[in-house]
Amino acid sequence: PNFVFTPGLTSVSGSGDELILSQPLELNGTRSARAGLAGAQLRITQAEAVVELRNLVFNTQTAYYQLVQARELQSLARAALQTAEDFDRTTRRLVDAGKRPGIELAQTGIEVARAQQQVTLADSLAAVASAALNTLLARATDSHIGDLSPLSPSMDTVDETTLVQQALTARAEIASAQATRETFQQEARLTRAEG
Repeated sequence: PNFVFTPGLTSVSGSGDELILSQPLELNGTRSARAGLAGAQLRITQAEAVVELRNLVFNTQTAYYQLVQARELQSLARAALQTAEDFDRTTRRLVDAGKRPGIELAQTGIEVARAQQQVTLADSLAAVASAALNTLLARATDSHIGDLSPLSPSMDTVDETTLVQQALTARAEIASAQATRETFQQEARLTRAEG
């Protein structure tokens, strides 16, 4: 019940104090309809929270694997640069000794420059991937991320039909849609009860 006490500000009309006690009577099942509607809205909110949590986990895992991939590409680019520099040094010695034409020195120089560009690109991709992962982990974008486990392909055999059924039963979006449907049904029930 609602209980309201309002003291009067003026005493012009006699006693200016009011005391009101009211108890609404809910007929025709409006209370249970409102409770059902609130329960359905609660289930929608819970399902949407699960959807958001799963999206966050998926995005974090994706960012992690992108960082692993970027670091592996970075390592490959550095190895390619080292190889190009070794070829350039060897070619320089051979050109200085007169055993190779000078044009080969220009070609190896171009390859070294190309390899340096690839290292710069790989470094920037790794920095972007690291910043993305740190952002998803709610850390400063320049926070250090230690060593990561390398990518290894999974060789497990899976049954597709079982996985599809498990995915469909675990989908929070489906639970959210069902709760939304129930909300509409409860709203219709409430409207009928109030009518």
